[in-house]
Amino acid sequence: MIQDYLSPLPEELDQLRKSLPKPTVGGQVDWFSDFKQCDLGGYRVALIGVQEERHAVDNEGCSLGVNLVRECWYKLFKGTWDFPLLDLGNIRAGATVADTYFALKEVVSHLVGHGVIPIIIGGSQDLTFAQYRAYESLEQLVNLTVVDTNFDIGDPEYRIDSKSYMNKIILQKPNILFNYTNLAYQSFFVDP
Repeated sequence: MIQDYLSPLPEELDQLRKSLPKPTVGGQVDWFSDFKQCDLGGYRVALIGVQEERHAVDNEGCSLGVNLVRECWYKLFKGTWDFPLLDLGNIRAGATVADTYFALKEVVSHLVGHGVIPIIIGGSQDLTFAQYRAYESLEQLVNLTVVDTNFDIGDPEYRIDSKSYMNKIILQKPNILFNYTNLAYQSFFVDP
């Protein structure tokens, strides 16, 4: 199942996590090195890293940041939330970008189907399309909110990338997009 798409986190990150005080995110997060033993019961939120950057326009190296983000996030003190957090590790880049999209879609669909909210780090914005596609199999309408300086519409005839993924979402059949909100767009980046 989803364990086929996930790779465990490095030992160095586990050592950091174990060395942090209990009130930090790292001191509270659960993670598994053996995914066959992973039980989603009781978890409401799961973190997933995606090591994909092949369609990242002007953001080379974004696939390398997933564990660096974790390192910084783990050191922060936990907020007032009252639920366990699960870190599932990383989805490695597939042989093709389509393979990575498929893996992310399957993992997100599985998590949401079990009532777990996925938080995805790493990769570029074109991965939003794979996340969106995860809801198709669940037959749910989607409210999509994106924080971006511009609308990533692009040319529908061009391949999907971090600057054109919204076309694929808007034109996807069946269309399950109910609402779309773009926060923080800046008019001088948007073609009138």
